[in-house]
Amino acid sequence: MQGLPVVFAVDRAGNVGNDGETHHGLYDLSYLSHMPGLTLLAPKNEDELEKMLDYAFELDKPCAIRYPKGGSGEAAYGGVLAEIETSKSELISTGGDVEIWAVGNIVKTADAATRLLREKGCSAGLINARFVKPLDEAGLVKSINRTGAIVTLEDNIVNGGFGSAVADFIKDNGNVKLLKLGWPEHFLEHGDIEELFVKYRLDAVSVAERIWEFIEGEA
Repeated sequence: MQGLPVVFAVDRAGNVGNDGETHHGLYDLSYLSHMPGLTLLAPKNEDELEKMLDYAFELDKPCAIRYPKGGSGEAAYGGVLAEIETSKSELISTGGDVEIWAVGNIVKTADAATRLLREKGCSAGLINARFVKPLDEAGLVKSINRTGAIVTLEDNIVNGGFGSAVADFIKDNGNVKLLKLGWPEHFLEHGDIEELFVKYRLDAVSVAERIWEFIEGEA
């Protein structure tokens, strides 16, 4: 309420697998995104996490950074990282048919899915959202204009998360198809991390299949 420069480092975010159903961090993007005045970020890898921490300590306002259990991916993934700028996403690739806006460490999954889609003849692009709040509204408008079809992908429940924020924005900003991918709204069971992603169709192959169905009008 006072707008103080506190930094919340939210670890064990998303699917934590064998830590058990009481430990999954699938809800933080949903509840934190509704906190007035809070900046909310999610890094795709360790290097980006370090840059986000530097950014947060210079921000002079409340900020939360959420990151997963263990490593968040190879530090070199995605090449040289640009400095963090408020509400600015990272454009990894552009698409003519669809663009995926992915949040946090699941950017790696989205990258693999875009490659699979391209092999099937679908022109798919990828944006690393970086900011859940404030949204990169200018980037979203550009993405809408390029494709007319947006997919959001997050290691968080769909309801109230990043996809919901994007949906709220785009409903007043053009005619665009939207597919929101994330966890269903129930308590996720204990299990191997990768097996849970496969079971709930959030692995790269399943994500590509779901996007293909979406583009073809079958879902």
